[in-house]
This record gives sequence, C-alpha cells and structure tokens, in this order.
Amino acid sequence: MKMLMVLVGVVCLAGSGFAHEPAGEQYYVVQFPDGGTPTIDGKSDDWAHIPDEYTIGMDKLFDPGQMQEAERGGGDLSDMNINHVVGWNDNNNKLYFVTTVFDNVHNTDREGGCFCVDDALEIEVNMDHSAHADENVDVANRIAYKFAVPPIDGAYAFSRPIAGVTEWLFPGSEWMDFGWSFTGDEFGESTYTYEMSITPIESFPLDEASALDGTIVWDLEEDDLIHLALNVGDIDEGDTYWGFWSTSPTSWTTDFVLDRLDDRVTAVETGTWARIKAHHSK
Repeated sequence: MKMLMVLVGVVCLAGSGFAHEPAGEQYYVVQFPDGGTPTIDGKSDDWAHIPDEYTIGMDKLFDPGQMQEAERGGGDLSDMNINHVVGWNDNNNKLYFVTTVFDNVHNTDREGGCFCVDDALEIEVNMDHSAHADENVDVANRIAYKFAVPPIDGAYAFSRPIAGVTEWLFPGSEWMDFGWSFTGDEFGESTYTYEMSITPIESFPLDEASALDGTIVWDLEEDDLIHLALNVGDIDEGDTYWGFWSTSPTSWTTDFVLDRLDDRVTAVETGTWARIKAHHSK
C-alpha cells in the first residue's frame, strides 16, 4: 500500500535570514561512482565504505533552541546519538542521504496532528545557495523533506512548502525515494536508520496548477556549493521537544560542497592521506 504524504507549512524552529550558519564552515558531499549508488531501503550497509570524514556526528551538531542548554557537540549520547552522511551522483543527478539516530525513547504518537510532536528527521534543501531573506514569495527555492516513522494512519512523510502545491512530491516518485528501518525497541531504546534520494529541484512556482510543469531541475556538478539543513527532533513523551539537533546553530542552512570522486570510495589506491587532506583544504 502506498503511504500517504501529508504536506504542511509548519516551521518547528524559527530563525533569521542569514545566508548560512555556521559562518566559514562547509561539509563535503561524497560522490558515488556510477553503479555504486546506495539502494534506498533504510539500511546503511552500502554506506559502510564511505570515509569517516564525510560523517557529520553529534560532535558537530548544535542545539539551536537551547533545549538542552548545550554547547556545540554537547549532547548527551545516552539520550540521542546522530550521524549524517550526504552523497551525490553525476549521471543519476541525485542527492543521497543517510541518517542513523540512537534514541533512548522513540516517540510517534500523534493522533492526526503535526509530525512536529513526534521524533522526526527534517532535511531542508536549497540548491541555489540563496539566503532565507531572499526567498521569492511566488517561487519555492527551498524544499523541506520531513519524516516521522513508524507511520500513523499511513502518514509518515511531510513537506514544506504548503499543502496543495506539491502532492506530486512523494516517496516512490521520480522526485524522491525514502526508506527506514530500526533495531532495538520500536518505541523505546532503539537505533533508526533513515535513507533518502532526491532529484534536486532549483525552484517551482507556488501555484497548484503550475508547480509541476514549472519545476526546474538543478544539474549537479563537482564543486557546486549548495545549502542544506540536517535536523533531528527528539520528543520523549507528549508534545514537548526534549532536543532538536542541527547542522546549523539556527536550524536553517549550512554550506555543503559536492566533492570530486574520492579514491577510497572507488577503491582505487592512487593517493595518500596527505593528498586527501590537501584535496579537502582547497
């Protein structure tokens, strides 16, 4: 049965209109070779060979709402431990995401309400690297993909912009695919794995009649600088956030660079750690 995608215009945390945060930092998006892209099945096995420096762990994440009153990287790993990796492939023209979340309590108990009262993964994509303050009121150039699993009444995938515009943007479409799995206690101490692939969208009209026909696809290229926000909300019980962990101190967007093929990913031993370090310092 095809799961239902609910589209909502909710922003769980407010922020201001910067270009990106933290200033002066960027992460790398690992390039998958042709034939080596991951299967979107909610399992991280086909990411196991990705070098560790592509992983964004709790030591890099912020507590933008100061719910834990934590400094960057100051989360309690016995409560929640998060790892993100982002990838891309040129010929497929897709971005790939995998996130693993250890949580001492996994909570999904909304009853027809907002996903934002459940543990959720929220990924915001802004391909043209524009600032929030430059957002066009008629055209969407930022898309937020949000997931709260297990599904409730068939609903697990949510999106922003607004309902009525992007019903065509659902898991299993040409635009996006999503898979998930868990180990441990489904609603207790567990580790959930979320996996997603998307066709990168530069923009589409914020009009129900023309949104799909007016969609402009971004052509991924090496060294592209894009904006992403990788956020995980933690609600242990009820509808109050216990934590909200982000790659940005504002929960908005961060600079990501589409990396060149890494020799270690293609299993070609042509470089040294010194060369790789120099490669990433450019």
